[in-house]
Amino acid sequence: MIISMSESKVKQSTFQRYLMAGRAAFPHTIPVMAGYVFAGISFGLLMNHAQMPAWLTIVMCITMISGSSQFLAVDLLQSAFNPLSTVVINLMVNSRYSFCGLTLLDRYKGTGKKKPYLIWNITDETFVINLTSNPPEGIHLTDYMFMVAFMDHMYWIIGGSIGALIGELIKFNMDGIGFAMTGMFTCIFLDQWGINKNHKPAVIGVIVAIISLLIFGAQSFMLPAMLVILAILLIFDKYVNVKVGEEEQK
Repeated sequence: MIISMSESKVKQSTFQRYLMAGRAAFPHTIPVMAGYVFAGISFGLLMNHAQMPAWLTIVMCITMISGSSQFLAVDLLQSAFNPLSTVVINLMVNSRYSFCGLTLLDRYKGTGKKKPYLIWNITDETFVINLTSNPPEGIHLTDYMFMVAFMDHMYWIIGGSIGALIGELIKFNMDGIGFAMTGMFTCIFLDQWGINKNHKPAVIGVIVAIISLLIFGAQSFMLPAMLVILAILLIFDKYVNVKVGEEEQK
């Protein structure tokens, strides 16, 4: 009986710990909630319009932590299966998260069993919050970062589920909703343009994409464009990428 009561107290204190961390993290995630829920609804509606079952949409939202890849998957699921193209496109689209992970190395030290989930659940928005914000006194940083990642994940699942279920119940004109993906990529591009002073990689990407579009057409330009961009950035790294110290001197 004594052991049982002791275990109950431990469970209760753990619950209270996460509750306090969640309360502290929630205000910082409100903008993410607004964006993720509406983007998730768009994704769910697009999946339904593509004749994909609601359960698949929900499973994808639970298991895939990349909204851009999920939007891309809508077209990939409807086209002929090309493993190489799918892998390369996803690696290119999500390669930026490797740099996010390197930036969070010190921040995620000592996170214990939560580390795998924190690493897996790195998104642009979660990365910014966990890197720049700190919990109030009395709340452990690991619990705080975990709750930020968890709540952001839930927002996306909720949005995708709503979109999938609404699409099952209500049929309406979907013209224009596919622009959600274009809008998301545009926002990411503009955000990165504003953050980084060195615009050479972005300019190279735009120029190569336009040339590839003219050569290969709208249906086939993405893969060659990404391969050429990657090759240019690797070969001419010294000239394209400017280090922070060098940038400040200029």
